[in-house]
Amino acid sequence: MLCNLFLSLTRFVLLGKTSDFLFTRSDVSFPSKFPKTGLYLHIPFCRQICPFCPYNKTLFSKKLALSYKSALIKEINLYKKILSDTFLHSLYIGGGTLTTMVDSLMDIIDYLKKNLNLGDEIGIEIHPNDVNSRTLEKLKGGGVNMISLGVQSFNDKYLRILGRNYDGETAEKSLKQVLASNFEAVDVDILFSLPSQNVSDVVADISKAFSLGVDQVSCYPLIVFSCTQMPRILGQKNMRVPNLFQEKKMLDKIINLAEKFRYERTSIWTFTKKGSPRYTSVTREFFVGLGAGAASYIPGYFYINTFSIAEYIKATKKKLPIALVAKLTEKEQMGWWLFWRFYNTCFSKDRFRELFHLDIHQAFGFIFRVLVLLRIVQEDQNMIRLTKLGAFLFHLVEQQYSLSYLNKTWSSLSKEPWPEKLEL
Repeated sequence: MLCNLFLSLTRFVLLGKTSDFLFTRSDVSFPSKFPKTGLYLHIPFCRQICPFCPYNKTLFSKKLALSYKSALIKEINLYKKILSDTFLHSLYIGGGTLTTMVDSLMDIIDYLKKNLNLGDEIGIEIHPNDVNSRTLEKLKGGGVNMISLGVQSFNDKYLRILGRNYDGETAEKSLKQVLASNFEAVDVDILFSLPSQNVSDVVADISKAFSLGVDQVSCYPLIVFSCTQMPRILGQKNMRVPNLFQEKKMLDKIINLAEKFRYERTSIWTFTKKGSPRYTSVTREFFVGLGAGAASYIPGYFYINTFSIAEYIKATKKKLPIALVAKLTEKEQMGWWLFWRFYNTCFSKDRFRELFHLDIHQAFGFIFRVLVLLRIVQEDQNMIRLTKLGAFLFHLVEQQYSLSYLNKTWSSLSKEPWPEKLEL
């Protein structure tokens, strides 16, 4: 109830409305000139399906993966004219277990470099079981310079609950091998607020990640999506996730540990070593998504590709595989921008003015005065920052956003490749 209240309040603050947000089957009018834009590439293949993961995925099939590679090339070709003059400053590749098709990925990265104006920042997610010298050398040779290792936990008990097919020793060994390979940035994903987990368990996991000297630790609370197997598993084993107060204690400990190890909080859930580049695939101001289930955000539009791999392969023979489109008003675009800047915990007032040709106090003046009064945000010359209280409240909002919006969107698109509409 409390989280729903925060979500509704945030929606009203950012968008000025609580009415439905509508996706439909409609066309996208691409701008003649794009602003600074990133690329995201989705690989949906896994060797096993983890019960907590909500993302678009399927079990690996060599034949299907080769067809998918061909479809990705076709989608890139469809974007060539649209993005011909656009500098794509970064490429992030997510999934799925990406190294199921590592050779194909290297071919796709090479094709992107030859056909689009792609920058040097290339990040990829990797599974601990897939870390070996051959794979790491291939990634570096293909231009990948940032790695995110999906450890989730170093504790065997929680790895079993999460359905991960490795132990804590393997996770640590894999992380050390990635660190020794001298990528420009190494991120490690750790889940907390796990079933039956206590604060000392969280401290042990996070301390180990920090002490090994990774560039960034991304600490995500376990979000129990109804579209995954996790609710069923929790019910069968009679387990519960920590309550709100226990979760806050865990997050406070993580924040304190980051300060002790001299890491900066660079988003609600990420902590980056001072001086290291940040690994982030979700906070780009504008991005174009490639692959089945990938989303894109460009001026005026948020749209999502079909989740069906078969339909994606079929569609790319003729057109972009876009399943649902939301056309955004100017106010909604401001709200989108602010939502993800709040996720980063701070933003520049000048950047808002540059994007929207309006002072932020003209657009949200009363709201920001209330937020300052409630000590949720503070203003520091050109910057607006979330306070510690504000960051915790946004931690709650972000979780509820995932449950209320992403869960419904992914569930709908998983059932129907080309839905007529979706109301959120």
